[in-house]
Amino acid sequence: MNKKYYSNAKEIVPVDSRKSFYGKAWEYEENGKYYLVSYNTVVAQVSYDGECVVKGLYSATTTRHIKAFLTAHNVPYTDSRSIVEKYC
Repeated sequence: MNKKYYSNAKEIVPVDSRKSFYGKAWEYEENGKYYLVSYNTVVAQVSYDGECVVKGLYSATTTRHIKAFLTAHNVPYTDSRSIVEKYC
């Protein structure tokens, strides 16, 4: 996926001590949902009504991207395990 094709694409902001994801994690909005793109792969989505789907945690870095995305959209989780149990 290429961010330049989405006029509403925006960078995901880290929720840990990192300053940036350096363009590796971004989101776009389409058809009533927000989609998280990590390393050019859609890995999660959140609908306007709060329904969340995570397609897996993949790597440690992608898991950080997912956590930042969920936090930005006020989706509750406590740790990686809770993400898998609730949203995968």
